[in-house]
Amino acid sequence: MDYTKYLTKKSSDLYGLKYLPSLHPHFDDHADCIEEFMESKRLQIKQEFSDYDKNILLKHLNKIKNYAKCILEIGVNRNPYHQSSTEVILNNKNKETIYIGIDIKDKSFLNDPENNIHTIKSSSSNHHLVYKLMDKYNVHEIDFILIDGLHSVNQVLEDWKYVKRLSQNGIIMMHDISVHPGPNTVFNAIDANLFFKIKYEKKDDWGVGIIQHKNQSKYKKSISQPTYEITNEHPQNIQPKNLINQSKYRVAIVLAGLSRSFRRTYKSLYDNLINKYPRIKFDIYISTWNITGNVNEDDRDQEASLDKNYINKEILSEDDIVKLNELYHPIKLEVEDYVEREQHILDYYECFKKRYDYDCEQLRIFNGLFAQYYKINKSFQLIDDPDSYNLIIRTRLDLEIKCKTLDWDKLFRLRKDRLIAMEEWDPLGIKDLLILGSPSAMKIYMSMYDYLTEFTDEEFNKMMLSTVEIMTIDIHFGGKYEESKLIEAYHGQIDNLVKKLKDPEEDFYILKYALIPERVLRYYLTKHNIVVVINDMFELEIIR
Repeated sequence: MDYTKYLTKKSSDLYGLKYLPSLHPHFDDHADCIEEFMESKRLQIKQEFSDYDKNILLKHLNKIKNYAKCILEIGVNRNPYHQSSTEVILNNKNKETIYIGIDIKDKSFLNDPENNIHTIKSSSSNHHLVYKLMDKYNVHEIDFILIDGLHSVNQVLEDWKYVKRLSQNGIIMMHDISVHPGPNTVFNAIDANLFFKIKYEKKDDWGVGIIQHKNQSKYKKSISQPTYEITNEHPQNIQPKNLINQSKYRVAIVLAGLSRSFRRTYKSLYDNLINKYPRIKFDIYISTWNITGNVNEDDRDQEASLDKNYINKEILSEDDIVKLNELYHPIKLEVEDYVEREQHILDYYECFKKRYDYDCEQLRIFNGLFAQYYKINKSFQLIDDPDSYNLIIRTRLDLEIKCKTLDWDKLFRLRKDRLIAMEEWDPLGIKDLLILGSPSAMKIYMSMYDYLTEFTDEEFNKMMLSTVEIMTIDIHFGGKYEESKLIEAYHGQIDNLVKKLKDPEEDFYILKYALIPERVLRYYLTKHNIVVVINDMFELEIIR
């Protein structure tokens, strides 16, 4: 759920938050949930604290298990014990680790002093009760905090205050971040300059957020030192010239899609862009899938066909996710379930085929259009305030990027109806491996998925005709151009049309592939009065 349009950002006096979120006056900041947003999601939920959540919790517990002195759980045994976070924690913590559970209901039946298990019946706003119990057992920091109490904005802000006791290597897990107002808005308000943030969401799950300090100590086992040191410092003798005013500029780099070869490609992004221009403030946002997406070696000669297993669905490991955070230091990192989304795309694709009786080798449409632009759209939604940036660059995690010396002053003066792309696919389409532009132009480009999902019959026909007109295929029916017959051709009745073509083999091929993603993109941008300028300032190489 995106609460941005209802959100008020107040000045923050809480450590770790860029601002204090509020949904007032639209919604009550004391409300545990907002029913109008909950209903559809609730129907998809099979288990409040899902097995998916349990696995995430267990993985992160294991990272701090050997040195954890104290675990705090806010909201205790909220579900049947065998389906609860409490069960995972109590069954997997070390005996000597102090467990403190705080809940407004009496959970004293769990108390087991011999195994250092203690509960408090109280609101989690009563921080002093937790600290008093910690003092009793001579522990002063908390190594793991699970926030799953009342989900209102005000209460989660109260729960966030425990961060001042979080150990340097500590972990916070926040449940219910997808729709519930408190976890959702507070998670987004956490300062990414101070904390790593990872969001886990699935269709049938309430969502989980993981938060960790960025200044990890030498004892931290889960995040190792990067093999390539990333820093905003840059030697004075190689700073680019004529950048006197660049310190006031901000650029968002949005990385969307499969992670693939990110361990090999990230260095080129820093060497050729971020570290090369240290006076510009670059912020990175990543929206990826929970699979690696590496190309299977046996299928390198195939187009991007899911049916032929072209995409490797090996699950992205926890180490991979940690490494993404470590290498890119993103403001936000989103990891979505690919298999679940793939089925959604398949369903939409089948409706598309049935609706238009149009199946012209749709593999590139199916995988390239719907999945690709869905992810581009999701990645743009990660940016809380797009207009705070002078420029937004959208690219991919599997690209090695090289660039010439950039004229940033010219780029920052780019017209609001202009986008810059690196190369054309063909006269009909735009190859969008890397596109940049003003926030307003990029919003239109990165919202293309919304357009696809609202595709009308009339729009489909217009696009088909415009595609043919751009191609300038010389088609005549008795000397007269007839649009209706072209439409019929695109609706699957193409055989009769082929007989009328000058070069049936070649032109049939062109017609057959008229709806590939690059061409739809050009049509869409033209429809919204966006002009694409082709420029070779970047050299791009896909690394798979």
